[in-house]
Amino acid sequence: MNGETNKIQPKLELPSRDAWGLKTERRRSGWPTLVLGALLGVVLALQIYSLGQSGRKGEPAAESSSTAPAKVLVLGVPAKDLAARLQRINLPSAAAKVIEEHLQALGPEKADERKKTLVTLGNLLFKAGRYEEAIVRYYQAESLQVDAETQAHIDRQVKECLEKLGRHNELAYELADRASPGRQPGSPVGPGEQAAGKVVARIGVEPITASDLEALIAKEVDRQLAALPGLDPQDRENYRAGILKEFQAPQRRLKMLQELVARKVLYREGMERELDRSSAVQEEIDNVRENLIAQQVVLEAMAKQIKISEGDLRLFFQAEGSRYMKKASAQARVAVFADEKTAQEALGGIKSEEDFIKAAKEGSVEESTRQGGGLLSAPVVDGEPIPVFGDEPALRAAILEAAPSSAIAKPVALKKGFAIAYVQEKTAARQPSFQEAREEVARDYTRRKQMEVQQQLLAELFKKHAATVHTEAFLQPSREGSGEQG
Repeated sequence: MNGETNKIQPKLELPSRDAWGLKTERRRSGWPTLVLGALLGVVLALQIYSLGQSGRKGEPAAESSSTAPAKVLVLGVPAKDLAARLQRINLPSAAAKVIEEHLQALGPEKADERKKTLVTLGNLLFKAGRYEEAIVRYYQAESLQVDAETQAHIDRQVKECLEKLGRHNELAYELADRASPGRQPGSPVGPGEQAAGKVVARIGVEPITASDLEALIAKEVDRQLAALPGLDPQDRENYRAGILKEFQAPQRRLKMLQELVARKVLYREGMERELDRSSAVQEEIDNVRENLIAQQVVLEAMAKQIKISEGDLRLFFQAEGSRYMKKASAQARVAVFADEKTAQEALGGIKSEEDFIKAAKEGSVEESTRQGGGLLSAPVVDGEPIPVFGDEPALRAAILEAAPSSAIAKPVALKKGFAIAYVQEKTAARQPSFQEAREEVARDYTRRKQMEVQQQLLAELFKKHAATVHTEAFLQPSREGSGEQG
């Protein structure tokens, strides 16, 4: 784009008579036409004179030299002034739109102003929460070779954008590139780029890179977050961080990679067999499409209507506090013997935990307790099944009644054999504080609000689309021959 193409050409065409709803008339020649032409000439002359006068007063109407850049106007207002006003009233997206128009009007010869404008645009997009678009503008700015101070600002902003997007592994790649000694600003080549491009799997000639795996993980995280509308920003970030932490485990990442490769292989095979043309697949695609669209309608309604505050959560906790009670529990060891006499003899010789471990390893008929000295994998909790043994109320009661660092009073009859137990430590039932239960409270309250919004939405849509369900057809016996129509 050169300087000439940037100048705004005046549009002198007048609307047609048809556009104004007037009847078409024949074009007449003669002196009226000459008079009209003369009047237009006078108007243009006055406009040119006015522009010249304003230029002499220090307000140039167009760019006349490189030292006097033109003011880009948006609806008659200087773009930078309009953007500043929009920022003052906290409308960064609107301000970004104005700066976009300003950027488009800048020619390639104005590299310095383009750099500054790109950084400003990136900052506005960041403030508006449009982090992906902000990164694009920062990259474009640094490709024009910015100064050291601006480069440091871009480095910080890109880092924060990736953190906000939850792209923590991608952030590691980016930081590796930006910290490399020989890095050229704006260049994608670097150790981070090499790590992101590392091939972690291959299907024929198609490589699957570490970056492909990160993209798959990011989609899965976004999918899970989409199912939890209404969370405040901090809760959303905490939830995102928790999910991402799960995906940092090598085994979890390997499993996702295996699933990705398996899906691609199966897809290739299906396409070779032309299964995409089968009626069964087409019908299933239609079903999936219908379900996805229906789900999206619900998710949009939830995102719009569910706004959860800290006060909402506290009120819910006060009203539903009993559901968050921490039940009494005990960490214990259990051993099982074939008959009550053997169990009683083993119990009589136990004076310490070491004695119990020895008795379990020597005499327990239940394999897992024999191998581990009777140690259960999880605590025994009041009202819940016991690990390994399932629902055994008598054994559970005996364990919860025993004192810490002691064995139960007598053997307990099970469905198979007789059990003895040693209690390591106990935790009494208690009411947790709001902060302790906050995560669980937020999850429960969100689910309740989701259900309310969904029910309300369906009621409105049933009415809008005149949908009815004839429940009487299923609750009453059919009357054959009655001639009634459903």
